[in-house]
Amino acid sequence: MATIPPTASAPASKPSAPSAKPDPRISTVRPAAAWTAAGSYPDIAYEKADGIAKITIDRPECRNAFRPQTVQSMRMALQDA
Repeated sequence: MATIPPTASAPASKPSAPSAKPDPRISTVRPAAAWTAAGSYPDIAYEKADGIAKITIDRPECRNAFRPQTVQSMRMALQDA
């Protein structure tokens, strides 16, 4: 039977040098946006923050089912966005 040679121990690793500046794409956490109501619609919630528009279907009584009025509300909100 062949014998298996013992594995060589790994050389001690050098401590990594600290980088001058952290990469902002990885280490920066952006605070949450301050959403403000941008319109009043019967079937949706329409909010804006920092140049972003957010439309939320708000019909919990019927599991957010669409109806023609919901589509019309979304259309008006998207035109404003």
